[in-house]
Amino acid sequence: MDFDNDGICSGVMMYRYLKRFTDNVDYLVFNRNSEHGLKRKIIPQTDLLIAVDSSTNDVAECLALKQRGIDVVIIDHHPSAVANPHAIIVNNQMGTYADLNPTLSGSGVVLKVLEALDDSLGALHHIDFYDLAAVGIIGDVMSLNNPETRYIVAQGLEAMRNEGMKKILKKQNADLYNLTATVISFKLVPIINAATRMNQSELVVKLLL
Repeated sequence: MDFDNDGICSGVMMYRYLKRFTDNVDYLVFNRNSEHGLKRKIIPQTDLLIAVDSSTNDVAECLALKQRGIDVVIIDHHPSAVANPHAIIVNNQMGTYADLNPTLSGSGVVLKVLEALDDSLGALHHIDFYDLAAVGIIGDVMSLNNPETRYIVAQGLEAMRNEGMKKILKKQNADLYNLTATVISFKLVPIINAATRMNQSELVVKLLL
């Protein structure tokens, strides 16, 4: 997972979702003293790597992973600058979805992937992650003019489920029953970002898990 607020929310969502089905899953989180995405990263041997909120344009890195027998799935919202045939890429800035809603952040795209997985499984697990998606979207300062993005944020603010986030908000004397985008912007996102800027991304991830 990427090391900013949106990347951490995205990674926590995906990890917690997958943990409902298997224990054969782990996560990697990198600090801000490293480059974005897969560049200059040491990836342990695995069958599948899911990169969130980054890596759309990491063509050479995806090829190297493919040559090691590692399948790569990228869930991202950053614009595509070059073709990357070495990964399966879900990105709202690509294809027809770019016309429907380009305002989702990485965590918003992850939520849509989880919703699609739920559709195929006949489940509703994704509804537990609207709060993380909302915080990721707000933290990335995405436009709320699009109805879908606005709906996701509204759902997340109405039902804050993540215990780690609730702890931070309580320490900030926030009213959990009257959360707004402004409250999240000033009382939650800066705490997460401050930790990542101090190279304590792992600490934040553990809290949100």
